[in-house]
Amino acid sequence: METPRILLATNRPSVETFFDEYRGQSPVAFALVSIPLDETRLDQFTSVIEQADAAVIDIGGDPDGGVRVCNALRTKRSELRIVAIVCCPKPTFAWHIQALIDTRVNEVLDAEATPSEIFAALQMNEILDGTRIRLQRPYAGSGSAATAATADDRVLLGYVARGWSDQRLGTELHLSARAIRARLERLRFQLGVTTREELAAWAGAHGLYHPPFLQTAGA
Repeated sequence: METPRILLATNRPSVETFFDEYRGQSPVAFALVSIPLDETRLDQFTSVIEQADAAVIDIGGDPDGGVRVCNALRTKRSELRIVAIVCCPKPTFAWHIQALIDTRVNEVLDAEATPSEIFAALQMNEILDGTRIRLQRPYAGSGSAATAATADDRVLLGYVARGWSDQRLGTELHLSARAIRARLERLRFQLGVTTREELAAWAGAHGLYHPPFLQTAGA
C-alpha cells in the first residue's frame, strides 16, 4: 500500500510543525508536503496537487485566504478530499464557515480536534451529502457570503466600513437612526458577528469598501 500523501496549505510555521511532529508519532505513515496559503501561487505546485491524496487547509489567521485556496483546489481537482481546520476562531465568522460549505470541502474541524481525528477525516472514503461540520464553537447565522445581504444591505455595509455614524447613515439613506440600528442588528445576527467593527470587516472582505489610495508628497 502506498504511503498517503497529504498536502498542507498554511502560512504559519506552528501549524506545519504540528503536522510534522504528528507524522513522526502517527501509527500510519504519511508524506507531508507544505505549500503557501495563497491561491495565486497554486500553479507553481500543480504536480504536488495532482499527486496528493488529501489536503489540509489552515483556516487560521487569514480565513478569507483559506476559503479562496479551498475554492481554487476544488476547481483544480474536483475529487480531492479537502479538510479545513479552523485553528483561530477569533477572526473566523459564520460567513467563512458557509463559504467553506459553498466550496464543497469535505470536513470542517477546529483546533479541538485531536491529531487522530484529523487524520481519520483525511482517510475517510464514504460519500457524504455535503460538508461535515465538527466545531466546538457555535457560529451564528446561516447566510452565505454571496447572498447573506440584500443590495440595500450591502450599500449600508459599505458606508459602515467607511466609519459613518447612524445619524449620517440615516441622512444618506433617508431612514431614522432607529431604523438604521435595527437593520444593523439584523445584519449582525444574520452574518454571525457581534460588533460594528466586524460588520465593517465583512464589508471589506466582500468588496464593499476599498480604502482610498494615499497621495504621497510630491506625487
